[in-house]
Amino acid sequence: MTAVRVRDVVTNPTERPLGAALPYVALENVAAGAGHLVPGTELEDTSREGTVVARTGDVLFGKLRPYLAKVLYIKEDIQCSTELLVMRADGMNMDKRFLYYLARSKPFVEWAVATSVGVKMPRTDWAALSRFELSNLPCVEDQRRLATRLDAECREMDAIAEEHENLSRLVEERDRTAVKRLVTGQDVDGPREKVGPWWLGPTPVSWQPYKVSRNFRTGSGATPTSGDSRFYDGPHPWLNTSECNDDVVMETNKTITDEAISSYSALKFYPAGSIVVAMYGATIGKLAVLGAPMTVNQACVVLYEPKGLDPWFTYWWLWAHRAELIVMGEGGGQPNISQETVKQFVIPAPSLVEQREVVERITAMRSRSANIRELADEQARLLSERREALVTSLVTGQAEVA
Repeated sequence: MTAVRVRDVVTNPTERPLGAALPYVALENVAAGAGHLVPGTELEDTSREGTVVARTGDVLFGKLRPYLAKVLYIKEDIQCSTELLVMRADGMNMDKRFLYYLARSKPFVEWAVATSVGVKMPRTDWAALSRFELSNLPCVEDQRRLATRLDAECREMDAIAEEHENLSRLVEERDRTAVKRLVTGQDVDGPREKVGPWWLGPTPVSWQPYKVSRNFRTGSGATPTSGDSRFYDGPHPWLNTSECNDDVVMETNKTITDEAISSYSALKFYPAGSIVVAMYGATIGKLAVLGAPMTVNQACVVLYEPKGLDPWFTYWWLWAHRAELIVMGEGGGQPNISQETVKQFVIPAPSLVEQREVVERITAMRSRSANIRELADEQARLLSERREALVTSLVTGQAEVA
């Protein structure tokens, strides 16, 4: 074993695609800390300017916020965002799969973080990364044996982690089905009639149809000019759709000033307990409940001051029917729903007393499910830590080559 710096055994090719149509990988396509693409990602063959070509066997490392450890091994020629740094093993002294695991190791990621520049959006570069020193680099034959061992052991751990992730997904699917039955009265005995949206089945005749526009006040918000220091980092919370994660929101990532509120008439405070529905893009139909008075951006519609409808019953009704809301989205690749669409929703519901009984049943069920998901998430976290420790011990020479 010998001590080397990365730049001694790895290069940073910056080849341009020159109009060739290749699968495109963006920084957001790479899963944090997992060593693979975000599940469900489909790469599109395209010809783009301002990209870099990565060849089979190259390794990508995310330069922006390097603590996320976005690392990818390339199995076919692709083009990628310049926010992904391309690394190529020389083959004589560095094996390509060993380089992949080196880039995922804790010391390498910590070095990337320590040498990055910037506070809010730290970024590393090749000049910094290439100075990383590996004090015990095995010969290339041993590197290949180590990489083969890591391939096998990481594959096994990834399979177990996927089982835990599937458990969480199945619990969520089961809950959504159960909640839909409860908020639509499918278990209520007696005659039924059709009073709701076209995609909603018959509901008990004892239930009343409530229209959002009549039984809630509704509103939206605005986005102050980006980068204008007069409008941001003030005392007032400002919610955007990325923070709609089907949960209660107690604080926001960004805050705005009194000047922002006085300059934008669409900005107003909505009371705690208000329901927020995301109207645009990837977050369409996602929900939030305000845990404190807040302002919102224009991509949100807010339901507040309910009459006749319990807010949590309404929340769970919307949560159970997110798929139907997405279908109602307008626009090609970027579905949207409008505030007017939400205002026209008709929600059949029983009396307020019965609505709250339904909410109590849902709350108890979701609490039990949360315990299951937390256990599954904890097991996945422990597997991730074990994988990280194994990778680090083998690529840094702390463990013997098998």
